[in-house]
Amino acid sequence: MKHLLKKHRMLSVGIFLAAVLSIIYAAILSPAGKSTGSFSDFCTTLFREEMKSNTMNLHFTLKDPKAAGIDSYEITLGSLSGDSPHNQARQNFRKNSKNILTALSEKKNA
Repeated sequence: MKHLLKKHRMLSVGIFLAAVLSIIYAAILSPAGKSTGSFSDFCTTLFREEMKSNTMNLHFTLKDPKAAGIDSYEITLGSLSGDSPHNQARQNFRKNSKNILTALSEKKNA
């Protein structure tokens, strides 16, 4: 019986030491901790570029753009190109509306 308790105790101590060493490795020596900085830099750069692309969003989102590191930017209200999804949706709506009006007028005249 004492022999079993001694083995159980040794096993518990071994598992505990393995857990402690794993935590130390993950917290201090892990390479994942080093990549956090570059991801943060990427996010910061992406945020700044997105804010610079539309002045209205920039001033709606940030009270002081200079505090966020955005010093110079072109003043625009954004753009809507001819092949944008919004423009295509508008064209589809007009086309469908004309088709519906034509069908209704034909039904009314019939």
